[in-house]
Amino acid sequence: EWTKEDGGALELYPSVSDGTPALIPTKTVVPIFNTMAMFRVVPGYSFHAVQEVYADKPRMSLQGWFHGPKPPEPEAAGKATVNQLLASNGSDSEPFTPLDTSQISEKPEPLPSADIDALGKYLNPVYLKPDAVAQIRSKFEEESS
Repeated sequence: EWTKEDGGALELYPSVSDGTPALIPTKTVVPIFNTMAMFRVVPGYSFHAVQEVYADKPRMSLQGWFHGPKPPEPEAAGKATVNQLLASNGSDSEPFTPLDTSQISEKPEPLPSADIDALGKYLNPVYLKPDAVAQIRSKFEEESS
């Protein structure tokens, strides 16, 4: 059985202004075996996220989108988060500078204990173990462009 302390809950956020979600969800739904959560997504108005899983047990879910009989109006579609990001062209952030990979070693040093302590406040400790860090790094290298 899944509990609130296990993390992995669905979070539903209202908007505080056009295209901006609230910081605190109005509804949190803990995963329950063999159930389905359905909610309406309105571009630029409704927002959702899934919490990090804290438990050291598997959580599997299927997700999908049901599209209504007609697409959203062009004005609403422009408010979709992905469209807002594309339209910004990074104007509200620092210019992109590619990472200089020449300084990255093939065999990284283990994380210092101070870093593990600091990160442990936000991440499941299983992700901070050396073998997990190596697997995560490998996956990023394989799947990143």
